[in-house]
Amino acid sequence: MSCFRSDAKSSNIHLVGTAVNSFNVGLLQQLLKEDSKTQNIFVSPLSVEVCLLLAANGASKETLAEMASTLGLSQHITDDDLSLVNHAFKEVAMEILKGESGVDFELANSLWSSQVKEEFKQTLAAYFGAEARSIATKDVINAWVAKATHDKITSVLSSDPRSSETVLINAIYFKGSWRWPFDKEAVLDEPFYPGRYNDAADCYTVKMMRHDSKNKKMLSYFENSLVQVCELPYGGPEGQFAATIVLPRASDDVTCHNNDGRYKSEIRTSVALTELIQSHLTPATWTEWTQGLRPCEGYITLPKFKLEFERELSDTLRAMGIQRAFTDLAQFNRMATDGAAIDAVIHKTFVEVNEEGTEAAAVTAVRMRALAFMPEAPKPTFEMVCDHPFLFSIRHRPSGLVVFSGCIGKP
Repeated sequence: MSCFRSDAKSSNIHLVGTAVNSFNVGLLQQLLKEDSKTQNIFVSPLSVEVCLLLAANGASKETLAEMASTLGLSQHITDDDLSLVNHAFKEVAMEILKGESGVDFELANSLWSSQVKEEFKQTLAAYFGAEARSIATKDVINAWVAKATHDKITSVLSSDPRSSETVLINAIYFKGSWRWPFDKEAVLDEPFYPGRYNDAADCYTVKMMRHDSKNKKMLSYFENSLVQVCELPYGGPEGQFAATIVLPRASDDVTCHNNDGRYKSEIRTSVALTELIQSHLTPATWTEWTQGLRPCEGYITLPKFKLEFERELSDTLRAMGIQRAFTDLAQFNRMATDGAAIDAVIHKTFVEVNEEGTEAAAVTAVRMRALAFMPEAPKPTFEMVCDHPFLFSIRHRPSGLVVFSGCIGKP
């Protein structure tokens, strides 16, 4: 029995990791397609996927099929039955939430409605631990968000929901101390070259941290002709979480001129970060890069950064394949007797990286309207020097699941 249980657990971890990581690739690519000049994008694919999965539990037929396809879950859903998927996400959440020294990871879900079916409430409570509450004002809902994210994100709704609305929310909070903290005394002012990310050639000074493999503190590293990849572990020896940094390879012909106190960059990489993500990043290449990581002597420099990101994702998700769910043809009959449709999908994140570690938070809210109402208008040895835009991800190593991921173009 124990062997069977172990195999089932491994299968569930693979199911969730594969689905979320595939969704992460599609989400980053679509966001960049919509605005390739965006300097910083930082999302939690796990938060968006879980929140949409909450809604999917109320969907059926073509609506569910579109959502499942976009979320990478189609092959695990038969006859509108999400029990296998729900069980897998529940088991992975329990695994991630076990915790470890030096890492605080929290995940919370909530359902705000006075209209949904009791069976829908029970499903979300059983598999996702979702708190079911009556629909409330934006202040009450935002207070729940602030508490769940340790005040790193203090609001997700800008207007009070109608009494007929349903609001589904996922919140994630992460705080991890580096297993080997960066030396604060070694932080230097160094140039960062955004010209390697887009057409803007001006570069500027950042606080650059440095970590090397002295004292046998070897880092996991991978490289090929396109990228350098380094992994920085959080917490204790368990090593459940790590930051995975993907840096487009830089050319050696560095030319930087100081002009009136500002740097001018003429440097180019073998491939820009936007092109790397849009043309070369796939679930398969991500697996190749992360599974190719090996302990290696060398050093990495990484800028300190702190940023917030916010996006209304309705158009993004439509472009990724979820279309019917936003229309009056949406089939959310398992959620509400009179039917419902997605009105908005709001996503907010926060991240701060410094010498001690990383603190990050995410919240996703899916606002559902009753079909009797019209939708509201959208709200408006190696050397790895991260001195140009890079992909920064936080992942759960046993499952490979990407919790946060983003393009850092202006730290």
